[in-house]
Amino acid sequence: MSIYSASLKTISRSVGSSATAAAAYRLGEVIEDERTGECHDYTRRGGVEGTFAFAPAGTAPLPAAKLWNAAEAAEGRKNSTVARELLIALPHDLDPDQRESLTRAIAAQVADRYGVAGSVGIHAPDAEGDQRNYHAHILFTTRSVDQDGKLGAKTRVLDDKKSGPAETIWIRKMVEQETNAALEAAGVESRVDCRSLKDQRAAALEMGNLELAQELDRAPQTHEGPKVTDIRREAAREGREVLGALDRAAANDAQHFDIDADRAELAEVVSMIEHIEKRTAERETAHVEAIHENGLRDRLKVALTDFDSVRSERIDLAIKLDAGKPRFVLDALDLKKEMVRANREAEAWRKAHPIAAKLADSTGIKPETDRKAERASEAYMKSPELKEARAWTAENKIDKARYVELTETFESSKVEIRALKKELSALNSADPETLQAIKTEVAQAVESARPEIADFVDNHRTQIEAAAEIGAGLDAWISTDIITTGNPAIDDLSRKAAQFRSRMLREETARAEKNEHLMASAVRKAQASFKVAFDSAFRSAAREAEPKVDHAAEARKRALEAAAAAFRVPQQAAAKSSYVPTWKRGHDTDLKYEP
Repeated sequence: MSIYSASLKTISRSVGSSATAAAAYRLGEVIEDERTGECHDYTRRGGVEGTFAFAPAGTAPLPAAKLWNAAEAAEGRKNSTVARELLIALPHDLDPDQRESLTRAIAAQVADRYGVAGSVGIHAPDAEGDQRNYHAHILFTTRSVDQDGKLGAKTRVLDDKKSGPAETIWIRKMVEQETNAALEAAGVESRVDCRSLKDQRAAALEMGNLELAQELDRAPQTHEGPKVTDIRREAAREGREVLGALDRAAANDAQHFDIDADRAELAEVVSMIEHIEKRTAERETAHVEAIHENGLRDRLKVALTDFDSVRSERIDLAIKLDAGKPRFVLDALDLKKEMVRANREAEAWRKAHPIAAKLADSTGIKPETDRKAERASEAYMKSPELKEARAWTAENKIDKARYVELTETFESSKVEIRALKKELSALNSADPETLQAIKTEVAQAVESARPEIADFVDNHRTQIEAAAEIGAGLDAWISTDIITTGNPAIDDLSRKAAQFRSRMLREETARAEKNEHLMASAVRKAQASFKVAFDSAFRSAAREAEPKVDHAAEARKRALEAAAAAFRVPQQAAAKSSYVPTWKRGHDTDLKYEP
């Protein structure tokens, strides 16, 4: 079974990151940062299955070193975002060439939509990890590039509070579509789904697929992260229990900013934003209550987006603060300790030898202990480590103050979001009398629709039977969309079913709006309930009209006929009856699916 994963993050100087270091690590290359003079050499790291550069159509891709040094040079602030990264899971069912083709297709979509360039590193699973964990790091610029490869203006569409969530949804959906297209082209039956398990389960229940709904009724997987993974692997190598170490790691995470819990809630925030976007498009603004709800949902959407931004910055800052003192600070402390020790030794020598000390002062000949103390003091005061340590201390103080500020904002945002959700819940909750009115309206509407449903089924019984005989189930022609199967009879039935369903929904909407027992706020609830009940009645009536066909026996019969035809010249009559519907190819026979 293929696993879906697509996450978008930023590479920012505010947490000590750089585009050159990120690219070198993900590509397994050596890149010298022209801005800082640092050399990032990751040529000895393993697991890099392939790399490539990409750019918008009509623009030549740039080498990684040139592109990311240009990205660093284009930013002047110390907290600039210098790159973005799209991390995607690649199906282990595909071979290396197919995985690279899939990654190139996704990178091309990103480049063409946002006008950016970037570098891609395709990674194989770790030797000690899950051997299905093929993934790709798609690193791309925060600025658009022109046809000459020069960086231009910032691409703010992903940062904007209004457009950012919608763009994130587009990226996740695009990754799903490209992945499924690659799986289909490779002849792999499994598919991926960008929706949450909760949404997938709800869809399965709506379609009546109880087996799939039961399979999806599970907790989502939690990414443990590199620290916990390293603890597990180390314990396995040493042949010891991991509980104690993992408990300490979990306690440390809880004490130091609870990073994993924050990441889990981020997924909920994204899901909530998707839900708000969908509901916003469906709202009616004419009614006073709908206008009030519109304002509440807009405020909730802004609050959730701000909450997402604060949480993301808080996570990045927490990781930075939790990293501890860097090497140059520790080196500066060691030099200071050496200076203090040398000064104490010089002072002790003078107290033990006062006459010699006085003679040395009068002659100007410094004793060895004084010279050693002066050298230690000079080494400390003029050391580059001291300069870097002072700058780090000042920045660390600012970061701690910022984290406290973000924490306060984070807590106040949670209170605001809870209050808005509570107000919306109260607005949408129907009283028992309204619920009973909706139930009565829907029941009456479905009963009045049953004769028309029966007439439709009787008038199209021949087409329904023909669809069943060639393996086209109800889902092939009862749909909210008009689909195309390639079979004229079934396509005609699908169009007529869609038109009939649309007409019945329109009539029920008009009837519900005229119902004096239903308030305006309850009309939409009645529409949704009628839609479910009508579809159920429509499917039941159509299913009774379907003949019982043993499709497995038909498939075996076709396979035997195909095998026999291989040993003789096919007759013209057999050629005329060789139509095999697309949904049977690769399902009931050995033929591959060909859309």
